[in-house]
Order: sequence, then structure tokens, then C-alpha cells
Amino acid sequence: MQGMVSGALIVFCMSTSKARRLLRITPLQYLGRISYSLYLVHMIWIGILFRLLDGTNPLVISAVVIAASILSADLMNRFIEAPANRLGRRVAGRCQQQTLSREVWQSWQPSPPGYASAA
Repeated sequence: MQGMVSGALIVFCMSTSKARRLLRITPLQYLGRISYSLYLVHMIWIGILFRLLDGTNPLVISAVVIAASILSADLMNRFIEAPANRLGRRVAGRCQQQTLSREVWQSWQPSPPGYASAA
């Protein structure tokens, strides 16, 4: 059921110009950029702040949870996730270059004696 609703939402956003404009709003793009980090930290802040601020108005605690979650997700994205992604792209690029270099080098090597080429 959730998959069908998600699929319908994607189709709606792709087919409606108002929805596409809505998705181009800078704050929504920012939340999309930090969404994985936000997913990782929000439950931690909920657990900590609802215990620390016990007895405080739940709306105030929720506002503090949202602020702390967004701030920590931004820092986590900026200093952990983005650098790790850049490193991963560099490593993958080097692996791909080495694989291509090895394939080119091997194609130029003469076949060993007694080796029948498939070509």
C-alpha cells in the first residue's frame, strides 16, 4: 500500500508543474540533501530531549528536537557524509582507471607460446 501511495506521489510530482515548482524550493532541496543524516540523528534527539526536558510543553520539546536534528544533520552531512562520498568517488574512479589500464595493457601483450588466441 505504501509503495502504491509513493508511486502515485512521484507520478503526481512529475506530471504537475505546480508540484515540480514546489520541489524546487530551496528549503525542501536542503532537507533532501541532509535527509539521510537527519534520518540517522532524529531519534537520538527525540530520546535525549524528551527525557531531559520532561515536564516541559511537548510542543517546545518538539521544536527543540527539530532544531537540534537539523543542525546536527547539517554538520554530519557537511563533515562526514559529503567527504566520504567524495572519497568514494575518487577511489571508484581510480579502480576504474586501473581496470581499464590493465585491460589495455593485457590487450597489447603478446600471447604466451602455445597459447591459441580466441580472435
